[in-house]
Amino acid sequence: MKQIITIVTLLFVARMAQSQEIIITEVAQTSGFNEYWTEIYNNTSSSLDLNDYSFTNNSSIPNKGGFYNKNESSILESGTYLKIKFYKYDFGSYHVTKFDFAEGDTLLQVYNKITNTLIDELNFQNGIPNKGESFGKHNGKSGYFTTPTIGTENAIETFYSVNETLPEPTIVLDEKVFNSTQAIEILAVNGIIHYTTDGSKPTTYSPVYTETFTVNTSTVIKAAVEDDNGDMSPIALKTALFDADHDLPIINITSQNYSCLLYTSPSPRDKR
Repeated sequence: MKQIITIVTLLFVARMAQSQEIIITEVAQTSGFNEYWTEIYNNTSSSLDLNDYSFTNNSSIPNKGGFYNKNESSILESGTYLKIKFYKYDFGSYHVTKFDFAEGDTLLQVYNKITNTLIDELNFQNGIPNKGESFGKHNGKSGYFTTPTIGTENAIETFYSVNETLPEPTIVLDEKVFNSTQAIEILAVNGIIHYTTDGSKPTTYSPVYTETFTVNTSTVIKAAVEDDNGDMSPIALKTALFDADHDLPIINITSQNYSCLLYTSPSPRDKR
């Protein structure tokens, strides 16, 4: 019985692999207001006519949209990427989906209209990407890219996938203004700690924390834990400010996605 189940499973996987004529490789939000883009890839050895395929963000409406451009060819050559804008109307030289993409959307699917079969899908299990990054695939796993590459091959060194249940590490640092070099310690119960000191998100390609390190300039420290599956924990972050003397309290803002700073206490002058 176990052998039968294994054979059926392998046949299903093989069939899915053969049916992936088009792969949805990435989706991103640009700096414009509610501008969303996606990228598809021709995974076959021959050209494909995009008129034979539909695109949707709703599995109950498989033919919701497609890949439209009144000024360009509908042919996608083998091994090439195509950038597509989520938009209801024709948009000059860009291919468009003929439907909008909303903040609450969590799914994208592409169907073959001739065979009426699902070809590929992309699920945003932790939400759509923020501006400045993208969501896509790497080695069969879905996750985020800190550097969008819509229209070209994904940059694997910026890839990370999130495990929300994995505890974030602890960065041992009192957030205040410093006048001397500070030692930074990062603690985690399990897993590999990755960190950055330039404000960027830590990925599996970021430096591995192995011992205490020092900083002597204003620095944003971010850290995350990598589990056995290569998924990353939520990000921990702390800020060290140096030699900043002001008459007013200092408020610096750091988000998970942009290189600003966190709240810090007032400078010594404000504690009079």
